[in-house]
Amino acid sequence: MRPALAEGARAVRLAPPEGPVDVVIDTDVTNEIDDQFALVWAALRPDRIRLRGLHACPYALSPDLVRGGALLTGLDQRRTMGTLDRLGMTVDQIPVIEPAEGVARARAELDSLCGRLGLDAGIVRTGADRFLASEDDPVVSEATEHLIETARALDGPLHVLAIGAATNVASALLVAPDLVERLVVVWTSARPSFWPHTTASYNLAQDLHAIRVVLDSGVPLVYLPGYYVGEKIRVTRPEVQDLVAGEAPWATTWRSSTRATPSTGSTMPVPRCSGTWSTWPGCSTRGGSPPTSPPPPDSAPTSGGSTMRPAR
Repeated sequence: MRPALAEGARAVRLAPPEGPVDVVIDTDVTNEIDDQFALVWAALRPDRIRLRGLHACPYALSPDLVRGGALLTGLDQRRTMGTLDRLGMTVDQIPVIEPAEGVARARAELDSLCGRLGLDAGIVRTGADRFLASEDDPVVSEATEHLIETARALDGPLHVLAIGAATNVASALLVAPDLVERLVVVWTSARPSFWPHTTASYNLAQDLHAIRVVLDSGVPLVYLPGYYVGEKIRVTRPEVQDLVAGEAPWATTWRSSTRATPSTGSTMPVPRCSGTWSTWPGCSTRGGSPPTSPPPPDSAPTSGGSTMRPAR
């Protein structure tokens, strides 16, 4: 029988926290650009976040995923096909990336980011190399074990910012059901629950079993729709190139990330489970040197705090 969390306890866990919170970020970084922004923001804000772990989660890509309705809406499919056409490509030329390769790429990027940002590489863990085959089939990995160990060692709740497929989080909940009483999961995907049409979501569609486990577990959950929430935090490449100057590690990381992103649109989504540099007074570095330390707490972006609040 799964542990059940009393509603009063759930309300306490979902209330806006006071002071810094203990955080594990579970990420498919290298899949899209937004995760790099979220990770750098977290690294720059020790006054808001005690970063306990960086976990690589699996992701996949294939021509069939792009053709189907799970990843892209009809409008997005048409846009994608138009982009491919302008590049002289067909959908069949989209590379196939298996989950094991996706998680390996994410792990390599996390190791690289830790080196560039001066973070302890010991907090990085590799997650599942496949998606869940069923809702009672956890994929045990370094990330799963570290999540369980970290949550059980803390006196207060551990906030898991899941910005990819929920495979690692679901596996941990299956292996250690008592985590329901120790975690607050913040997960971003797709559109609001009131969306009236068939929708598409990369984070959701890749591992449906995983998110069903998370939803059925009863763990305190904050759901952040990518659209109408994260999608509204946008930045252009010229803004990054112009405003993020200097050679501070986080600045060079963001500039290189914007150059590397495959997106050909004029704007890019920035972090979904964090704040963004573009909302900080004093972080526009036109005509001056970039900040090498976090901005003061009173300039913290409101979007960063909202990830810890009950969904409204």
